[in-house]
Amino acid sequence: VAPVAGGDSARVGVQFRSVPLPARFLHVGPGRRFVECPSCWHSWSDDRMAIVWDVASGEPLEVLRHDSAVRIARIFPLGDRVVTCSGDGVVNIWDADTGMALRRIVVKHITNVEVFPNGRRLLAWGNMTAAKVLDVRTGKVECSIAERRKSVRIAAIFPHSNKVATNGYQDVFASIWGVGSCKLLHRLEHEEWVSGLVVLDRGDKLVTHTADGTVYSWDASIGRRSHRAVLDQSRAMHWVHGVVPFPASDLTAFYRLASIVVWNATSGKTHQELSAYPHWIKGVAVGPGGDLIFACNGFAMTVWEVHSGMQIHVLEGDY
Repeated sequence: VAPVAGGDSARVGVQFRSVPLPARFLHVGPGRRFVECPSCWHSWSDDRMAIVWDVASGEPLEVLRHDSAVRIARIFPLGDRVVTCSGDGVVNIWDADTGMALRRIVVKHITNVEVFPNGRRLLAWGNMTAAKVLDVRTGKVECSIAERRKSVRIAAIFPHSNKVATNGYQDVFASIWGVGSCKLLHRLEHEEWVSGLVVLDRGDKLVTHTADGTVYSWDASIGRRSHRAVLDQSRAMHWVHGVVPFPASDLTAFYRLASIVVWNATSGKTHQELSAYPHWIKGVAVGPGGDLIFACNGFAMTVWEVHSGMQIHVLEGDY
């Protein structure tokens, strides 16, 4: 699930048609376009392309092809370029308007890539390797980030400071690094394995969640825990599947199998708890204005108003 930027919380009347795959990955960028990556969510899929679409017309603009299955696709902050990464460790940077390949970078074992807010650097990571900070202009590795067990499983970029947060495989620590030198700034200890992390859009805050269903907020400037939210352990479905930040806000939405909790990471208080029962939630997104929450399963999308917690739409499909 991904909101369309530019003020439209929902758009009706445009249909996008492509190859018939059961699930796809979408990344929405500025300039009224998004990039589709059919094989990003399925390791068994061998689709060797990403598709750039125009939101207004519903027409494909460019098809970006690799020699191996594409595992991630991202649009640059200005919307002028797209970066893709394939399973063979090839990172390609493309012109979003023409589809022309601008740069090819090869880094072994890399399967994930994120773009820094200024568009000058990439953060790349994957199985069996340290994370790499790449210079977009030269394609060279500026520095490497290695977790305690070497491999980086999750990584996130702080939008307003020169830092990166990472977590390794089956590790109770999350780490915060300085980008210029990849120097370790803080190591944040948890009681259980860290299962996910997200950087808030405002301030210098990090939100993490662990395998026992606990959510934490951290002050990344000093590496200190601010708040801890323990879900009701009597519930069978307490496992946290993901955390989504609100735009320019202290609010986050963390979701479980059939519910969403809107939580204030600064105050540590729950703002709303939304139930999608009997549907299981597979993805969550927050609208561009922070006033709507979207949750989807395989058959329907449910829309809530954040302030009131009122369910306002259920949009159903065939699958």
